[in-house]
Amino acid sequence: MSFWRALTIFSGLSVIMPLITDICLPAIPNMAEYYGVETGRIQQTISYLFIGAALGQIIYGPLADRYGRKPVIVISMIIFTLISFLTIYTATPSSHSLARFFQGATGAGGMIIVRAIIRDLYDSKTATKMLAYTMVGGGLMPILAPIVGGHITNLFGWKPNFLIIAVFGLALTLSLVLWLKESGEEDKKALQITEIFKSFVILFKSKIFVYYTIITIGPFAGLLCILAGLSTVLIDLMGISTSSFGYYFAIIMIGNLLASVAAGKLANLLDSFKLISIGAIICFLSGFTACVLAVFGSMNPFSIVLPAAGFMIGFPLVVSAATAEAMSPFGLIAGKASSMIGFIQLGCGALTSLILGSVSNNTQLPLVIALSLSGTLTIIALWAVYKLKYKG
Repeated sequence: MSFWRALTIFSGLSVIMPLITDICLPAIPNMAEYYGVETGRIQQTISYLFIGAALGQIIYGPLADRYGRKPVIVISMIIFTLISFLTIYTATPSSHSLARFFQGATGAGGMIIVRAIIRDLYDSKTATKMLAYTMVGGGLMPILAPIVGGHITNLFGWKPNFLIIAVFGLALTLSLVLWLKESGEEDKKALQITEIFKSFVILFKSKIFVYYTIITIGPFAGLLCILAGLSTVLIDLMGISTSSFGYYFAIIMIGNLLASVAAGKLANLLDSFKLISIGAIICFLSGFTACVLAVFGSMNPFSIVLPAAGFMIGFPLVVSAATAEAMSPFGLIAGKASSMIGFIQLGCGALTSLILGSVSNNTQLPLVIALSLSGTLTIIALWAVYKLKYKG
């Protein structure tokens, strides 16, 4: 492939998850009205989306090693496109949740397969450059998608957002069929259950893997709660328009994008524990601030948006460094380590947001309490990592 064709495919695969999540956030209240249910019920569809994505973390790596990169990603994108079309026509919240589950499960392969293909095709220096270019789209999509989704929902309702996803999936599938060449070699042992089980046993026997993975759960729980609950608080409770929601959400994700860039720079200046500590403290203070503002009756968009932005600034500082540390001892099984970390992060985050949706009470309290608990969990895990690092 030419550079630009490769970058188009890689970027397309990397933005699937933020696209299918974020373009629909402003539509949650509109969807609740359409189905005649409380917004908490529709919030839970985000949880099902990420539960599907969490399961996808486990299966795509071994499948791509066994059958090759192209057939796995092409088949998954065909199913993804069909599911996305069907999501428009789901008749009940339950069928919509099921469709979102499969949408997440099929869409999750994008970034996993991208990393594998880039590793196959390029030397280290070129691979780093290609991954960096690819991640630009992944960083911009959470900023742009809610703005687009908000205006579309305001003008046409929630269904055209899912039509955009389906058309995007169709265009990406055609690009993969026409442009992508197989880059990997089939490993007939990749799906052997005994080998996979042995690898997971090795991972969970490692305190480094376990402790550094646990400290990422709090940030992911907070992220998923923000995704599931923010639109309800801002649109239903505080009365902002669906078209305005995207701009408030952009404030949060611009902070996250800048913090992600800063994390890369700070990694050259600070050791991982210091970077994780800064991020954990920011997450804790942001969640605590959101709680304090809610308790003292502050009821305006910035009383939740700014603490959420602070939490998402802390997010990449914790997650990038902790994930790297968790994987560092496992070069020979890096793919399985990456899959397991992704499964735990997304799975725990999705379960937390599922609980948030079930206790939603048309106030901002469930969301701010969830943020506060997520930050507290991160600080508790930080103490465990401190003891591991300095006391053995």
